[in-house]
Amino acid sequence: MQKFITLFVFILLSACTLSAQDIITVEPPGGGASATYLDLQVALDAAPVGSKVLVSGGKFNGEININKRVHLIGAGFEVDSTLSTKRTILDNINLQENSSGTVIEGVDVLGSLSNQPSPNGTYPKLANISIRYSRIGVITFTQYNNNPTIDNVFINNSIISNISIFGVRGVKVSNSMFNTIEGINGEASIENNLISAPFRCLKNTVIKNNIIWQTYYVSGCGTYYGGNYFQNNVFVFSQTNHAYDPANDTWQGNKFSVGLPTIFTNYNTALFTGNIHLDYKLFDFHIKSGSAADNAGTDGTDCGIYGGPKPWKEGAVPSNPHIQTKTIAPETDAQGKLNVNIRVKAQGN
Repeated sequence: MQKFITLFVFILLSACTLSAQDIITVEPPGGGASATYLDLQVALDAAPVGSKVLVSGGKFNGEININKRVHLIGAGFEVDSTLSTKRTILDNINLQENSSGTVIEGVDVLGSLSNQPSPNGTYPKLANISIRYSRIGVITFTQYNNNPTIDNVFINNSIISNISIFGVRGVKVSNSMFNTIEGINGEASIENNLISAPFRCLKNTVIKNNIIWQTYYVSGCGTYYGGNYFQNNVFVFSQTNHAYDPANDTWQGNKFSVGLPTIFTNYNTALFTGNIHLDYKLFDFHIKSGSAADNAGTDGTDCGIYGGPKPWKEGAVPSNPHIQTKTIAPETDAQGKLNVNIRVKAQGN
């Protein structure tokens, strides 16, 4: 028994030591042998196309460039859910040529996620970029010669400061929190979000089941407006404060001039600063029974992040199982047993 305990503790301490070194594991597709790295960019460069790149908690400095299809999975951004692993913190992520199909989840990006031009200055055409269970400062996807550079971007269960995507055609943003969004040119939906700042320049977009602090406007948008369908949203401002234009957009089932404290279980206007890096534990964004957002979505669920088919998950942990908390007794008990309590968690969808 003593040998077993010694071996177990050695393995556990070894794992903790590796985690402290910010290990990156690359799992190639098809069940090939995995490899570990200490440098995230080196790991991404070495990863075969289609690999899972599992990034431990820790701070990874500098620009991160992705030039192939990968599934980048961090330990998460929520402090309470990464007490054992630490958050995975990155400075910036740049999507380069051949990165179509990339999935990014479980990371805390302090700067920006953006698409980068090729060496000749042109922007490569990308498609099917997914962001989930992440917190990102700014998402900026740039157009080239007034044409989209990315087809299909999916953002779910994430917190974003600002989203500027003039270079995207085909967007779905759901069950997320963000300040503002601009630059959608069709084939898009914005649903079950919390939007805290003025947003603009949407075209041929379905905007439904959101709770919206501020106004929608179209000044300076050029051709990026019209053909939108605003449905079953809850607006804080009155209808006259928005670019309400039934000739160009359809408005149906929306509610205006609704006070935020009347919607949420716990909301203090005095504490809200306008920064959408919201502490959803300080403010409880569950919907009050009987409020304007209660079961008011088009599908009969609540408006906001807790409604829809994929509601916000507390802790925002990524899809891969990881240690959420661990407690190890400092010594064995009277029976010679070492009490170890490890909690592992992952998303169900």
